[in-house]
Amino acid sequence: TVVNRLAKECANIPIWGYDLEGKDLPDSDPFAVFLRHFSRAQRYEMFLWYWLRGECFCYKNIIIGANQRVEKMHFLNPSFITLIISDAFPFAITGYAYKNVNVGVDIVIPPEEMIFIKDFNPTDDFRESFRGLGKIQILAKRITKLTSNIDNGVSQMQNGGVPGIVFQKDLPSDTKTAGVVGARRDNFSR
Repeated sequence: TVVNRLAKECANIPIWGYDLEGKDLPDSDPFAVFLRHFSRAQRYEMFLWYWLRGECFCYKNIIIGANQRVEKMHFLNPSFITLIISDAFPFAITGYAYKNVNVGVDIVIPPEEMIFIKDFNPTDDFRESFRGLGKIQILAKRITKLTSNIDNGVSQMQNGGVPGIVFQKDLPSDTKTAGVVGARRDNFSR
């Protein structure tokens, strides 16, 4: 419900394009026009992927020719995408391998046809550092760990420990009783 609320609120915010220098695109720019006509449902889907997974992949369906423009955008499930990373420093994403075995699609998408939005991922894993880290993924791991600890504690209480309390109040001081109590302690410790 938190992610749903965040995505709905973010979908109300208009999206603006900017160039590589960080300046807003002019109002007449075809991509700026396209972004202004982004539906609320499309913005909701984009932000839902972003909040759930920490990343969003937007495939641009581009019309090629004299009037080259982005006709439509498709949001792709991050689970079906593998990043293709250059093998020389400085490392960069050189493509996106999209493989969806459910429908039999296996294509490589060039970087200019994809918009990739991601959160920072502070990991030591080289490949994972190029992917976004979703807050929900962290929360899910935390909840799994807490649930596991609770289940472990309940299991130990139900199946482990002493089945009863070993206690003998008024012990006679004779040696025969002391030997029985000593044997009982030895058995208990074993």
